[in-house]
Amino acid sequence: MSNIKQFNLNEILSSNNINIDIPIQQLISDIKIENETSSKFKIDEIEISSASSSIYFTQGECKFLIAIFGPRETKYREKIKNEEANIEIYTKFSIETNKEYTTYINSKIKKFVKKVILTKSYPKCQININISILKLYNNSNILLSSIFNGIMIALCLSGIDLKSMVLSKGFCDNKNSILLSIDANENENILNFDSENPLSITEYENYYNKTILYINELYNNIKLILYQKLKNN
Repeated sequence: MSNIKQFNLNEILSSNNINIDIPIQQLISDIKIENETSSKFKIDEIEISSASSSIYFTQGECKFLIAIFGPRETKYREKIKNEEANIEIYTKFSIETNKEYTTYINSKIKKFVKKVILTKSYPKCQININISILKLYNNSNILLSSIFNGIMIALCLSGIDLKSMVLSKGFCDNKNSILLSIDANENENILNFDSENPLSITEYENYYNKTILYINELYNNIKLILYQKLKNN
């Protein structure tokens, strides 16, 4: 863990000289890559009481409300032995889903969040992430990629210390279902790769290149939002 560094908003913005002046309400992206419906996204910052940050996020056919609460000291702080933040995920689906599927989605989200939040910055504190899934895609990897991206944006807006900016892309075609999560600053750093079926090197490179293209577009738009938030503060 010694090679993990704190990742902050100024670092996110340092690679680009951004001198725009756009109200944050208008910073809505509508990008479509290679006619893939899962590549189209929109971001709106909203206000939810007591939340550190909250957004309405659309990616492809998936729509979410995501709210970050904390970090805050827990009521029984002196009894907690863990010197890192405790993270809890609360997911609510707009349609009825079975318990096994909800548990599966929550476990994947929690694993992702623990890899991107610098939990040691908040010893014995609580961070809650609430996700209301208003509309979902019927493929788990595309759904998870959308959730991961929404959470990543909400975490950046919350000001919570992060290890890295990780963005994701899900694919679903006639042959396979794939999820790729890649560090947006260091493209070779793959946080997560999940494929239902084995891939050839050529197939993998094809999906990887499409993912890089997509996350670069998303990353640039996130920078605009964070830049405007820094100006407003």
